[in-house]
Amino acid sequence: MEKPKRQNRFNRLFENRIFQVFFGLATLALAYVFISWAIDSGSLLDYAITLLLIFIGLRELALAIFKKKR
Repeated sequence: MEKPKRQNRFNRLFENRIFQVFFGLATLALAYVFISWAIDSGSLLDYAITLLLIFIGLRELALAIFKKKR
């Protein structure tokens, strides 16, 4: 049988709850900036980036809140 792979530091960082909360809030703040640009310019690309950032930010916050403890 194979040994389970050891996670690298990058993967462990993204599983840390504090980092997930910080990353989620930072992503939502960046989404706010992009929605401001999108409203001013009317660019569909800015709207698309905003939606993507909102999705990522909410997903990270949800993972941090509802993550099961080991």
